[in-house]
This record gives sequence, C-alpha cells and structure tokens, in this order.
Amino acid sequence: MKFKGRDVTLVACAIVLVVAIACAVIPVNTKNTTTASGSSKQEYITDNVGNNIILPPLDNGLTDTSYEGYIETLKQNSAALFTVAYNNYLNAKALYSTVSGRAVADAGLTVTQNIKNTKIINSDGTKYSEAVSYSSQNLGVKIAEQVYQKGDVVRLRTTNNVNGSLTPSYSNNWSGSITNSSSYKNALGKDVARFGYVVNSNTIDSYSNVIDNGNGTYTITVNFNSRAGDNYRKEIERTGGYSVNRFEKLQMVCVIGSDLYFKSITFNETYYVNAPMGIKAKTESTLTETFHSFNTYTEIPNSENLPN
Repeated sequence: MKFKGRDVTLVACAIVLVVAIACAVIPVNTKNTTTASGSSKQEYITDNVGNNIILPPLDNGLTDTSYEGYIETLKQNSAALFTVAYNNYLNAKALYSTVSGRAVADAGLTVTQNIKNTKIINSDGTKYSEAVSYSSQNLGVKIAEQVYQKGDVVRLRTTNNVNGSLTPSYSNNWSGSITNSSSYKNALGKDVARFGYVVNSNTIDSYSNVIDNGNGTYTITVNFNSRAGDNYRKEIERTGGYSVNRFEKLQMVCVIGSDLYFKSITFNETYYVNAPMGIKAKTESTLTETFHSFNTYTEIPNSENLPN
C-alpha cells in the first residue's frame, strides 16, 4: 500500500444514498499526478452527487466499480478503507477537531499530564492549533502553545500559565515568534493542525478487521512500528518537556463514517522518555482526536487577538 499526494473532492453522501444507485456502474477515471518521486496515474470514481472518491491501488482488491460494490468492498478491506479515509483527511479543504486525553509517566514516581488540543484548517489558507498540557506534580510541566498560520507565515506563542482546568493565559504579544511552514514542520515534524505520525507502507505493521458498529460507522485498529514516530517525537519533546528514548507502541483506533471521513482517532502509545538523573520513564498515552467537521469553515477562537 502506498500513499501519494492527491487532489480529491471528498464524499458527502451517506450509505442511505447508496441504495438508490445499487445497480449503477460508475466508470473509473484517471488523472496524472506529479509528486517529488515522479509522475503517476491516480484512479477515482465519481458518485451520484459529483464527489470524487479516490481508488486505492488495485492490489487492495477493489475491482467492483459500482458505488454500492465499492463501499461493500471497502467494508471488507481494512487497508483500503483506511487508505480512503486517510487521504480524505489529507485532502480536506477544511477541518475542525479537538483532542483530549492524558500521558502517564512512571519512573518510580507517577506523573500524569492532562492534554487538550484544538485544530482548525480553513480553505482560506488559515490554520490554527492550540496544545495544552498540565500536570499538578512537581516533575510534570504546565505549558500551552498557540500556532497561527496565514499563507506561509507561521506565528507561535507559549505560556506556562496553565490552570487545572487546562485553561491557559497568554500575553497578546506574538512578536519575535514568526517562522514559515517549512521551518515549523522541521521543528515539530508535522504541518500545523495535523497529527505527527509518519503514515506509509513502511510504518504500518498490521490492521485489524473492519468492525461494523451498526450506526453507520466502522472501526479499524492500525498498528505502527517505531518508524512512524520519527517526526512525532519532535512534538512530544516540545510539548512534554522530555526527549523520547524509544517507542514501544504506536496505535490508531480509527472510527470511520459511511461518508468515508474519520469521525475519531484514538492514539494508544507507549514510549520511554529521558527523565532527570538518567532515568528512562515509561510513558503510556491515550489521546482521542474527535473530528467535528470537514470542508466547513470554522471560526478561529479569539480571532480578534490574532496578528494580521
């Protein structure tokens, strides 16, 4: 399975619409794409309301080009269903999600970091994220970081003024924190408002079977090897305060809707950090990202305080 850059208008209809086109055969379309690794052909089908749905590589067994057959095949093929949802996530014109959970480190003394994040991407080129981490223990950290991107200009500001309800207090000074999108990605291992896993055929170890939840959603568990954390460690080290020694477990439990968008992703992680005095602290983290909308404009919080 390979992941490639794609320009896709995503599915907006639910399974209930599929019934109306059960007998329709939808032609497979092809367009040429150019990536850093060269040119390739990308296949897609267009549903009955004009949305383009990307087709994973043929080695995933997708040979039925009726829309109903396509959906049914996806439900039986974990790799194919994940591929479609992941590419829809990457190519969405806009998204809004929130993250909550905790990371618990054990180095003889247990330290719990409570975490809350907000992520917004809009089609006008603005991106926003806020990551808040709080621990009441002495060895923990209290830190929040806001990131605002407009075009290629990225501004950041941080604060240690965070209370137990995960509410930070910032000064309104964004000066001296200007960078660009490439420098930001190099520093944190990800684009603004994205998760940091490296996702490709070399980092995925296994998939679970697709679970039909009976409510129009489907669950897949994807297990990654440590190479998926090559960039993610940068984000952990920046917001957690300690460097990552190694990853033991990186797992995504993905809930995917019948519209082929992620509804939520729960990240289950085990890794070791380099704590003070040479101690390697085992850390277990569970974070759930809930996707509230795709392809819909979302107002950025406290936008009146953002720089022009």
